Amino acid sequence: MVLLLVAMPKFKKMQELVDKLNTYARAYYVEDAPLISDGEYDALEAQLIALEKETGVVLPDSPTHRVGGEPLAKFEEHRH
Repeated sequence: MVLLLVAMPKFKKMQELVDKLNTYARAYYVEDAPLISDGEYDALEAQLIALEKETGVVLPDSPTHRVGGEPLAKFEEHRH
């Protein structure tokens, strides 16, 4: 029980980072409207990666195990 209480703030911080990073990634990749600099994003992602390694937990919606995203609507389709 004590271990769980100690870990809870870390899990809460992880969820906060996941939520922020997912919001920032959507703005950047889907909406083409960055909200923060690449350096700021990388620093937040580094915090999340460190917490994931420390706890051994990767949240299901973590951007650290997602590849790609939705294509921008402004891209035209091209037939090959």
